[in-house]
Amino acid sequence: MAPALFHLEAMDLDGALQLHDEHQGSAHAVLTLQRLDGAALLWRLKLLGAEVGARWADLAQGWDLTPRDAGHSAFNDAHALMTLIGTGDAAAAQALLAAVQRRAERGNESNAAMAREIGLPLMRGLLAFEAGDAAGAIALLAPLRETAHRFGGSHAQRDVIDLTLLAACARPGGNRALGRALLNERVLARGETPQVDHWRQQLGLPARA
Repeated sequence: MAPALFHLEAMDLDGALQLHDEHQGSAHAVLTLQRLDGAALLWRLKLLGAEVGARWADLAQGWDLTPRDAGHSAFNDAHALMTLIGTGDAAAAQALLAAVQRRAERGNESNAAMAREIGLPLMRGLLAFEAGDAAGAIALLAPLRETAHRFGGSHAQRDVIDLTLLAACARPGGNRALGRALLNERVLARGETPQVDHWRQQLGLPARA
C-alpha cells in the first residue's frame, strides 16, 4: 500500500486507483492482509472525495464479511466494516457491529478487551461518520488517538483513524479547531503536501503562502 500513499499525499487519486486495480483488486486480494490494505486504501480515497465505482463490491467478493468470525480481531473487524459501508450494505454493517459487541461483552480474552476499548468505538465512529454525524464521529474517534497503537498494524495503517477524524472535523457540525491542530501535526510530520492543501481548503483555513 505504501506506493499508493505517496500518490494520495500528492492528491494523485487516479494514480492511487490504478495501483489499487493492479495490486489490490479482487483478482489480487487473496490474502487477508491484501484485503485489509485494499479496504484502507479505498476508505482513504473516499475521504478525499474520489469516485471508486464498483471497487468496494469487487473487494468484497470472496471475503467472508458475515458476523460469524467477528470479534476475533479488532483490526480486521474495522476494515471489514469499512468494506460493508463502502458497498452500501447498512444492514450487514450493523449486523457485524452487533456481533462484535456480543462477543466483546461475554469474552474475557484479550481480543474481547481490545474490541471493547478500541474496536467498537472505532466501528461506531466509522458508522457515525458515514451517517453524517460529524460530532458523534469526533467524540468516538478522538480518544482513540491515545490508544490506537495497541490496535495493531503500522503507523501508516492506523493513520486512517486520524484521516477520518480530520474529515469529520471538516464537515458541518465538525470541529475546526481540532481539525487545525490535526493538520498542524501532519505538516510537522510530513511537510507541506497537496493533500495538506486539500484538507486546509476543506477546513476553510487560509491557503499557505
